[in-house]
Amino acid sequence: MRIRIGRGFWSSRLGLTLLAFAGFLLLAGASLFTYYHLTFGRMIDRRLSGRAFQATARIYTAPVRIFVGQ
Repeated sequence: MRIRIGRGFWSSRLGLTLLAFAGFLLLAGASLFTYYHLTFGRMIDRRLSGRAFQATARIYTAPVRIFVGQ
């Protein structure tokens, strides 16, 4: 039993070239996204693992109240 697929645009040489190029772009984009996602994820984890409030301003007073007309 033979199955014949009609010779449309996507099975022509140009169509297959365009499909291969689109697949390459999709793979390259997914790889780039994964690389930066992992890189920035590690950077954020390193910053959050340290002491977050090590160099605070240490101001412990209430803010001054300002009234209308001052």
